[in-house]
Amino acid sequence: MVGKWHLGESVDNQPTGFDYWSVLPGQGLYWDPNFIESAGERVEPGYVTDIITDKSLDWIKSRNRDRPFFLMCHHKAPHRSWECDDKHKHLYKDPVRLPDTFTDDYKNRAKAAKIAKMRVAEDLTYQDLGLVQPDGGHRVGEPVLQELGSSERKVPVPGSIAELHSMRLIDKDDGTVFTFKSHGELAEFKFQRYMQRYLRTIKSIDDNVGRMLDYLDSEPQLAENTIVVYTSDQGFFLGEHGWFDKRFMYEESFQMPFLIRYPKEIIAGSVCDDIICNVDFAPTWLDYASLPAPSYMQGTSFRPLLQGRTPEAWQQVAYHRYWMHNDIIHHAYAHYGIRNQRYKLIYWYNEPLDVKGARPGGREHKEWELFDCDKDPLELFNVYHEGEYQGVVRQMTTLLEKKMAEIGDEPVHPKQQWLLGLVFALRTSKCIFLYTVTILTPSYTVLQSNTPLLTMVNLQLTLPAMAFSSTALAASVHSETSVGALHRQRAKALLDQMTWEEKVGQMGGIRRLLNSGPEIDEENYEYRQAEYQNGNIGFGAMLNWADDILPLTNGVRQRQINESRLHIPFITVTDSINSLYLSGGTIFPSNLAMAATFNIPLFREGVAALREEQLAIGVSWVLSPPLDIAWEPRYSRIGELFGEDSYLTGEFGHAYVQTMQDKDESGNIKVATTVKHFVYGDSRGGVNAASMYGGINHLYNDQLRPYLRALEADPAAVMVSYASVDLVPMSANKYLVRDILRQRLGFEGIVMSDAGAIAHLYTQSRLADSYAEAALLALEAGLQMELSPQSPAVFPTLVAAAEDRHVGQLINEAVLNILQLKFATGVFDNPLPDPAKLNDTLRTPAHLDISRNVTRESIVLLQNDGILPTTPSKVALLGPFADIRNYGSYAPVNSSDSRYGNSLYQSLQAKLGTGNVNLVQGVDFIDTDTTNIATAVSAAKEAGLAIIVLGSLSVGTTDPLVTKRTDGEFFTHANLGFPGAQQQLLDAVLDASIPTILVLSGGQPFVLNNSTLRSNAILHSFLGGEFTGDALAEIIMGDVNPSGKLPISMPQDTSATPVFYDYLPSDDTGTADSILGFHSTYQFPLLSRSPPMPFGFGLSYTDFTISAPRARAGNSSVEVRVNITNVGPIAGKEVVQLYHRPNTTTGIEFPVKRLVRFEKVDLHAGEDREVRFVIPHKDLGYYVDGELRVKRGVYSFWAGTSSRVEDLKGINVTVI
Repeated sequence: MVGKWHLGESVDNQPTGFDYWSVLPGQGLYWDPNFIESAGERVEPGYVTDIITDKSLDWIKSRNRDRPFFLMCHHKAPHRSWECDDKHKHLYKDPVRLPDTFTDDYKNRAKAAKIAKMRVAEDLTYQDLGLVQPDGGHRVGEPVLQELGSSERKVPVPGSIAELHSMRLIDKDDGTVFTFKSHGELAEFKFQRYMQRYLRTIKSIDDNVGRMLDYLDSEPQLAENTIVVYTSDQGFFLGEHGWFDKRFMYEESFQMPFLIRYPKEIIAGSVCDDIICNVDFAPTWLDYASLPAPSYMQGTSFRPLLQGRTPEAWQQVAYHRYWMHNDIIHHAYAHYGIRNQRYKLIYWYNEPLDVKGARPGGREHKEWELFDCDKDPLELFNVYHEGEYQGVVRQMTTLLEKKMAEIGDEPVHPKQQWLLGLVFALRTSKCIFLYTVTILTPSYTVLQSNTPLLTMVNLQLTLPAMAFSSTALAASVHSETSVGALHRQRAKALLDQMTWEEKVGQMGGIRRLLNSGPEIDEENYEYRQAEYQNGNIGFGAMLNWADDILPLTNGVRQRQINESRLHIPFITVTDSINSLYLSGGTIFPSNLAMAATFNIPLFREGVAALREEQLAIGVSWVLSPPLDIAWEPRYSRIGELFGEDSYLTGEFGHAYVQTMQDKDESGNIKVATTVKHFVYGDSRGGVNAASMYGGINHLYNDQLRPYLRALEADPAAVMVSYASVDLVPMSANKYLVRDILRQRLGFEGIVMSDAGAIAHLYTQSRLADSYAEAALLALEAGLQMELSPQSPAVFPTLVAAAEDRHVGQLINEAVLNILQLKFATGVFDNPLPDPAKLNDTLRTPAHLDISRNVTRESIVLLQNDGILPTTPSKVALLGPFADIRNYGSYAPVNSSDSRYGNSLYQSLQAKLGTGNVNLVQGVDFIDTDTTNIATAVSAAKEAGLAIIVLGSLSVGTTDPLVTKRTDGEFFTHANLGFPGAQQQLLDAVLDASIPTILVLSGGQPFVLNNSTLRSNAILHSFLGGEFTGDALAEIIMGDVNPSGKLPISMPQDTSATPVFYDYLPSDDTGTADSILGFHSTYQFPLLSRSPPMPFGFGLSYTDFTISAPRARAGNSSVEVRVNITNVGPIAGKEVVQLYHRPNTTTGIEFPVKRLVRFEKVDLHAGEDREVRFVIPHKDLGYYVDGELRVKRGVYSFWAGTSSRVEDLKGINVTVI
């Protein structure tokens, strides 16, 4: 027995029945704690969580290996007041979302709720918040336990605004002074401090549990034969209902977490939803030890439940008792109650009953509460006195009395009362508060103890799992918010009223309401309605203006509400690559251009602006972000992606989901997101929707990597790809969708097909013999929605089979998710956007400024011999892209539409004057006619400077130039050179020795062969949005210093691919010169496999130097610091990139290097700045057969300005 004991320190209260014990007196101290042992007391220097773990591991290592063992490792953390380990003080500085009930007014509940002094806004102390407590009396705060000599005081709440404004709170560690403008700001400050200190404190638990598991896993037989339980003795309020602490029977305190690992018997990732009480723990451990439970022992073994076998006689009932009435600190009233799977009954008896620590008061407030936890998961409405619940009141009262009789508890008669302490109940649930580790091996003879087993084993129940992460905990503390639970309950209630036809109708929709003009396609609308397609709508033709279309689509939305039997609204779903799916909005750069900024904060600004514009036209759900990895440069949709690196893609994807799904003031998702295309990015030959190959290690370490990051932001939906992976189409890939995505990764949202893909299982892939069979295959695989169904829609074909229990259950699960999303996005409550607000939202000056700034930072300077910047008197502007807008096939604008930004020709004219820019296209986009090249060369000679704009055209299907399109969806590139005669134009100008600036345009990498590299300067503008022309002109003239970086490598030749930077060491056919590795050459033709311009590369007009990295390895993370200095003459932005590679042996082959962090810095000339990266050990890990591994040993880190070897400086760090 090691750690917290809390059952008294006298000889009579010390642990008995243990071979070894070392326990804390009372709550113990966080630093340099005193321990009581059989030999006496001793002070152990250091941090208490580390010390308890050290003692536990020492005992395990020195145990008698011939005998089974039982170890109780009880941590102090996270008992208040929290103190974290010094190495964790820098963590968790981002704000934590306020609980939806943080400002609860306690109406409709028992008086006890309002009387309790457990409020974050009013009752936390200076010590709780890590603040300096000033000297003084009540003026500086209400005392806590003054009667016992404590000097600790609460942080006061000033009565007036003037007092509030004069308030100063001081951080006790660094002296930061905090001031406040409003009482709400002060309350939220307290909550954030409270949560951040809590999370930092439990980080030590995370680290040390990992240490214990690592030790067990280091001995396979030990790991296999040891039952590991990770648990606590109750839940805890983390701001819900405005409270901290525990005590009450309300859900956050009442529910208790519990994790158990026993591979022999318990399936990893399985979940038990039965109700279990902590008195059931001891019989369970005896059951595992093959020993009978004594007849006097309360509780029942729940071992069958963990095996997935719930006995019919299992009591789905839990009893609760809190006895320390009106305690001196929290003023929590005494009560008892019972909970079954739906209802909770509480009686507030409010008497001290002569219990130590209890006080009189509140007898006049004796009262009952009943909560319908299905309909009211927030527990905001006491329905005890409502007529419709009187039958429930009688049933629950009978159940309560039966349970009290069973355990011998009569709380209104103190002389007959069994004071069992805090007997909390639990349902296995998401982990809220983690506290104790217990390790148990079978076949152990349980020792008798003088201490009741109930109080000796402080345990708690939660989900079975293997990995423990404070980061994940921080993200999930409020992930199952009360608002979310309410949405689900509303969805359940509606689902129960629906027919099968109405249900399957929610699983599809009418994707294209509009034809080419501004009118609803009524024939298509009626046809789809007849097929029960009434779940969602999309706009259709993009080139319709929003202000023309919104009244029409509002009419369709209103018609659906009026005419459908249950008045279920449509949800509007559209693509959202770089703009709206209607004209009239801001055109942002495409994702590839966004990624070239390497600027996540700026990207978030762009996503937020796009989100507000989507909301204005009634879009509640977007089909973004795409997380495919652009490994195959011939793939036609690279412009929609975030590049070739899985980490960079994951960071941009996470930021997109988190920003787009920001919550409104009601707690609703503003715009739901869809991560796609699960799982894709390495198609054979770059062919759109072509099959993909690779085993589980390839998927986890490469293709799944961005999804793992994006899923942390809780996207509403996942879209699977068209492709077959390992010969199984993703729309029927049960292993990847249901087993991996849903069960192992825990995704609970909607999984949808791409347009028409489920039908392909019948018509194309031949996995099914009918549309109905295809639909069932998709449902069984884990899909729940068909995007843009063609006729016939597949899910309505299942209506005839819906009465089958299996089919019906799958349909119900799908529709429940879809309805829940409709509630979560507010379309039931606010189904119609206001057309009057369009002009105030679309294309605002602020949105246009964001788009302009993103474009400026996205353009990459690939080569410059000093010609740039330049302010020429004359220039010849050549090439087919010089006077058009090349924004991407999903941008709702024609290439000639001057309302959406200037072409480069127009931008240069504005800067140099109309007569000083001579536009001669010279060649067409795709035609091979070279007749006009001579005219272009003559114009360049006359001007003395040529700016040539070449590339690949990406426009919409209604653009006048659509027949010349060579880039975008469905346009696979067999050659990455310039289409048509564009290369001949460039070569002719270069052959004439004319100074040349080459500008690349298109959503793809281009071949940079030796001929092209003769250009004096090369810029890549990608699909840069409506400010491409202006930004290029600004960069060429020196008004803007380029700062973009390549998110994808540029090859020397199409045949010299792939060229992604994070290749495997074995991919080299020759001998590598260093651990970083160098691609060998192709012998015939003689081509380099190393790209001339690799990932992360990009030049500036100023020069930067980066120092050699400095590194420090901690227990749970590695810290790397570098200094970057602008040694050039002008201000500029640079991206500091950090790469890594393990130098230890690994179970898989690891890439030569991999991006692990990056940061963009803006420096004045001569300015120096330190950049600090903190990399948790888990981010250094890799997956072997689906399990994350982080191995101790030496890791190499390289910091620099690109992935090129010559741009990096390295250091080795030993991770222990």
